[in-house]
Amino acid sequence: MKIIYQDKNLAIIDKPAGLLVHPTDKKEKDTLAHQIINKWPTLRQDFGRQADQSRLGIVHRLDKDTSGLLIIAKNPKILKFLQDQFKKRIVKKIYWALVLGKVEPKQGEIITQITRDKKGKSIKQRISSFNLSWQKSKKAETAYKVIKYYKHKHHILSLLELEIKTGRTHQIRAHLKHKGWPIIGDMLYNNKISKTISEDLKLARQFLHSKKIEFLLPSIEQKIYQSPLPEKLSQILDKLEIL
Repeated sequence: MKIIYQDKNLAIIDKPAGLLVHPTDKKEKDTLAHQIINKWPTLRQDFGRQADQSRLGIVHRLDKDTSGLLIIAKNPKILKFLQDQFKKRIVKKIYWALVLGKVEPKQGEIITQITRDKKGKSIKQRISSFNLSWQKSKKAETAYKVIKYYKHKHHILSLLELEIKTGRTHQIRAHLKHKGWPIIGDMLYNNKISKTISEDLKLARQFLHSKKIEFLLPSIEQKIYQSPLPEKLSQILDKLEIL
């Protein structure tokens, strides 16, 4: 767990890929939640008897194999203040992703309904065409723009900057797969070609990184933090031909 910034109220964490944010069962003892409690043991007392103490101070989340920035609140007042900003869409979260295909137009929005895929015990999400009550689907909005085009063998790849306007589970990954632009390295939302490219590049995690986050503090002071691409992802780009 790398700490980008911290003060008495909050901390900005740069989460590595491969680290779960919350435990999914009692056997898991090495998650970001465990590391946070070990780093700041007084959080248990500061937050009191909350329903789920494994979530103390964690304002939002990232998938296990997504790297990048997370905000940790150190007291209930700041936690509520930040959660309200997320609900009001004041917080701005920017991601970078490398996807299959030449994304065109170079800038746009993806707006759909999204719901959980009911097949088996999968946590996979799927795009829903209609907002039917039995589907329990929710509106999901993702803005994107192309940073650069690359080529791997005879396939074109696009490096995208993405801003999520809503925070649905697997939103970016599901949206990009829906558009025919699966993220390279994604083992869940992929197709035959993106899977082959991922294997060629020896990338076993999705090329998705939470790169920038902007939010306000009670003083109305704006905070902006950025995280460089992890070395592994930078090395992948170095292997590709720039178009």
